[in-house]
Amino acid sequence: MTPALALESAGWRFDDGRTVGPIDLRVEAGERLLLAGRSGAGKSTVLRRAAALHGWGRPIGRVHVDGEDPSAWRPSLRPTRLALVSQEPADQMLCGSVRDEIAFGPTNAGWPAERIAETLPRVLDVVGLDVDPTRDPRALSGGEQQRLAVAAAVAAGARVLLLDEPLAQLDPDGAVALLAALERLSAGGVAILLAEHRLERCVPWATRVVVLTDGRLAGPEELDAMAAPTRRTWPPDPPPGPLVGATNGLVVRRGERVLLPSVSLAIRRGERIALLGRNGSGKSTLLGTLSGRLSGSPIVAGVVEVPQEPDLTLFARTVRDELAYGPRDRRLPVDVSAVADALGLAHLLDRAPHGLSRGERLRVAVAAALSCRPPLLLLDEPTAGQDPEAVEAVAAAVRTTMSDGAVLFATHDEAFARRHATRVIRIDAGMLVDQPLDPPR
Repeated sequence: MTPALALESAGWRFDDGRTVGPIDLRVEAGERLLLAGRSGAGKSTVLRRAAALHGWGRPIGRVHVDGEDPSAWRPSLRPTRLALVSQEPADQMLCGSVRDEIAFGPTNAGWPAERIAETLPRVLDVVGLDVDPTRDPRALSGGEQQRLAVAAAVAAGARVLLLDEPLAQLDPDGAVALLAALERLSAGGVAILLAEHRLERCVPWATRVVVLTDGRLAGPEELDAMAAPTRRTWPPDPPPGPLVGATNGLVVRRGERVLLPSVSLAIRRGERIALLGRNGSGKSTLLGTLSGRLSGSPIVAGVVEVPQEPDLTLFARTVRDELAYGPRDRRLPVDVSAVADALGLAHLLDRAPHGLSRGERLRVAVAAALSCRPPLLLLDEPTAGQDPEAVEAVAAAVRTTMSDGAVLFATHDEAFARRHATRVIRIDAGMLVDQPLDPPR
């Protein structure tokens, strides 16, 4: 029987000599295949090769969808057969409204307007996205954009769905709802190949799991090696120190919309504050407001923010230059090798930052921020795109480097918050609410 998706000795050879693959992989109709692997293993490259997309380098081997070469399809056929949702959902937003974003694929497939209009509420319901269809996709939160990208991908009825870290920016309820929606799609015959680091949610969901290591398929024992590490044994945290920064009655807006009408927040030295809340609650907008990126008025001089999209902060020719730039600009000493070692980046120092995986790019952005030794560090989803070992490396580096400063980090990973925060704040109905710090599990 012809598989829905077949990779035959397939992979990618980059211009600098690096190679992902060749691998052989079959995904049957109705199958939910989880592609696991550490950050930088090549998962995104495999998905892009499966989608028959071109890029920097040249393809290896062959890809077939229902026995056909997708690179030979006419453009109007592709959205009805094959869809890719990338790690960066914002990069896939092409239109000025949610409605037009979802209509894009069906329109290219030649669907009549009446059929497209009937499809809109159905696909929004499939992914659990409750937003005004006239809203600009760029005004949505990262998690809302992630759901919209999936909705747009399935709108034209694609029978093979390739998903790259679709849970990375979703709150816990949203992640459960999306996996349930994908399970319903697979029951209807859709073949799903999903790359994820949130193994605790995805392994029970998948019908099969394969592991990628250094661009090659590995044995199942690699999955056990990737299990989340236990919390390190840390010395107790000292009591919070002097005030680093504070707000009183701060109004947080996204465009013209008021998300948080009155934020009063005091941050003290030594604190690592976890900011929790549902998608769209205002976490990212609050961080951007506190940093001055969205408001023009930072909460404290010298604050550094690492936003949800690490590419917004990366500009240097090499990772080495990226880590050295901030300290040089601030006239601070820095040991680039030590910072790189702490974040697992030593082998990447001479690579171009934008040529790395998303998880690696995020760690470069965090490392560059830490090298500045700011009084306050703002991190938005610092676990996104990271395997469990890398997550703990980021936490350890932040804890050690910021011992004389403070950290406020937004996350949907509540287990990470319990392990590494000294204080937890949840955004609930536009208010910041302190909640007890439950013991780590």
